[in-house]
Amino acid sequence: GVVPAASTTVALLTDPFCAAHPLVRVQLEVNLRSAGIVERVRRFELDAGILYPDQQDTADLLVTPLYHEQPVLIAAAELLGGEANNMTWSDAVQLPLCLLTQGMRGRRLIDDALATHGLQVTPRLETDSVAALFAHVRTGRWASIVPQPWIHTLGVPAGVSVLALRRPSVTALIALVTNRAEPGSLLTRALRRTAREARIGATLSEPS
Repeated sequence: GVVPAASTTVALLTDPFCAAHPLVRVQLEVNLRSAGIVERVRRFELDAGILYPDQQDTADLLVTPLYHEQPVLIAAAELLGGEANNMTWSDAVQLPLCLLTQGMRGRRLIDDALATHGLQVTPRLETDSVAALFAHVRTGRWASIVPQPWIHTLGVPAGVSVLALRRPSVTALIALVTNRAEPGSLLTRALRRTAREARIGATLSEPS
């Protein structure tokens, strides 16, 4: 089970896992919420989940950190008015924004960052689809705030700029969770080992 924010990066785990275990078949469910993943892993309905572990009760689960994500602004250069490589949150909310829907953890990170400055955002378009956000930005008439790892895995559309968001800088942990019950399956133990060895955080920090 995978939260939407990790749907673009899950291949950095599943690809080396499948390469090391060629007889294993993997089925991915994406667009799940962190709370739902936790409950389904707890009930053994999912072997593992990739989610935001903060604000979740993971006491009876094994949590393996994968990477930290940081929101960035993406927009066509003509929308940015000459901004070089960063922008304040207060300036970002003045743009025609398309964002993830309210209630999704990635969106709450944005709302929480804005709230620290007494700001609110009213996006002109909301969606639960990663592809839809990028498609709208690609038209040149929309901006969006997305996790930086999306840029590494999906690339930057032609004519689109990526700006860091400052004051405040925001990060969130993405982690793999599995059931803590012993002895645990060979599958989940192997998956945790791959997660530790894959160094996903380091890969995502490399220039794309």
